[in-house]
Amino acid sequence: MIVSDIRLPGASGPNLLAQCYERAPEVPIILVTSHGDISMVVQAMRDGAYDFIEKPFASERLIEAVRRALERRTLVLENRALRRELAGQSSVAPKIIGRSPAIEQVRKLIANVAPTDASVLINGDTGAGKELIARSLHDLSPRRDKSFIAVNCGALPEQMFESEMFDYEAGAFTGAQKRRIGKLEHASGGTHAVPR
Repeated sequence: MIVSDIRLPGASGPNLLAQCYERAPEVPIILVTSHGDISMVVQAMRDGAYDFIEKPFASERLIEAVRRALERRTLVLENRALRRELAGQSSVAPKIIGRSPAIEQVRKLIANVAPTDASVLINGDTGAGKELIARSLHDLSPRRDKSFIAVNCGALPEQMFESEMFDYEAGAFTGAQKRRIGKLEHASGGTHAVPR
């Protein structure tokens, strides 16, 4: 963080601001000014200064401005570190949370299986994350630009299963007013996840 008077010997606060902003745009800069420099301060704020303090000022005012600027700087650094961490992780990592050996093994298995054309059966209790695993497989596969269709078979009435999964033509049965594309055809070339 930088605290600077707006008038410097042989230079000016706005020039310092421009140089600092060019080298480190996230570093907060607090400018100190006298009453006559308000138009210069307004321009400096537009150019990226964090705050300004008008002379004369109480030390508490400076301390508070510095505290807020440091909090902002801390947030910027934390954000940058989190972005680096996310970029360093596999694309499965942000979706599948956990760092246990079992979760790491699941991530490796997904990374190994996703590029293949193998059919995958995912078993697990309700809420275990089967659809999340299927989505991760899809996202890492060559099919990632195609459709991902998840079907909750338990929510489909038995008499609707066939018409939901497979397409039908108009008039194929009572109530079939127009042609309907089924889930399997809709997911053609993509990924079809059917949690069981």
